[in-house]
Amino acid sequence: LFVSLPVTGLMLSYHLAAPIEGDAQLFHRMAADWPWRPPGWWRYRVLVPWVVSVLPLATRAGYALVALVAVTAGGPLVSLLLRDLGHGAAARNAGVLLYLCCFAPLYNTYNHVMPDPAAMAVLLLAARALARKRDRELALWLAVGVVTKEVTLFLLPARWLYARRKGLDLPEVGRTALVGLPALAVLLGLRFLSEGPDQLVSMATGTAWLFPWLHQDDNVARLYSPFAAGWALALLGCRRPDRWTIAGLGFAVPVLLSLLVTDAGRMLIYLLPFASPAMVRAANVATPTTRKRGLWAVALAALSMRLWEPFLPLALIPELARRAAALLLFPVVAWLAPGVPRGED
Repeated sequence: LFVSLPVTGLMLSYHLAAPIEGDAQLFHRMAADWPWRPPGWWRYRVLVPWVVSVLPLATRAGYALVALVAVTAGGPLVSLLLRDLGHGAAARNAGVLLYLCCFAPLYNTYNHVMPDPAAMAVLLLAARALARKRDRELALWLAVGVVTKEVTLFLLPARWLYARRKGLDLPEVGRTALVGLPALAVLLGLRFLSEGPDQLVSMATGTAWLFPWLHQDDNVARLYSPFAAGWALALLGCRRPDRWTIAGLGFAVPVLLSLLVTDAGRMLIYLLPFASPAMVRAANVATPTTRKRGLWAVALAALSMRLWEPFLPLALIPELARRAAALLLFPVVAWLAPGVPRGED
């Protein structure tokens, strides 16, 4: 919290001057003219606009306050999630550093007039409930997520993979369905029961399909944006997957499918609850004999993240030089990282 608050505050204060554009205009009006809601997917993400509408602040200031709390909370929540998964202080601190340098805080402070900052915090809270096998708490956060941003529902296949014993494990399939039932009821109530089944058709035939790949020239580059050379650590962490990493594969499938309708950088940051533990496992900073190499790998991965998606003063470096350096750090981090020790899969 001591580190996350000033970093978030600095980024947010710098981005307060950014113009309100695109989707942010809709969410700004949702809060300013509550209960007005636009057509399309945005109209169901009502929690943050409602909270902002009841705060005794101007609309943009209300969004900024929500973002400050949510993005700041990401650091402690990542640390607590790593503790829940059995990691010690060194790994938890490394995870916080990687979180603060990854694309998520930068993106969410820039897009503070959106539900995305709160969505990441809710996702991390839900991931902690999953890691601690608290199904009732998980069901609560899934339902909250539906009215924040629906990405939390992607945890349902992860919950089944994390809980199953072997094979299909039909009893755990049933329990997973029960955990998701409140959230699905909220989803259906908001979308289909109140406005008719044509909402389902519009979701399946909307103009968003392949939009980022057809109309955003930099969408391929955005694949690298969330974690830059940290992807090397994440991949090394997947070489000897533990139970949490396997559960993350269930979460990753719908995230990857969502890339058909939205830009890569925006969605891949939501892999954080599973990517962060994989990265710190690969860094293996808890073992004295590998700690130095692991810390160098973490530090260079963090540097590559900030080089690829810069914040002051690195933004002053020419883009070609910055991004070339960020790409070259990928093999360096892969070589430095000790990897997951045998016996920890």
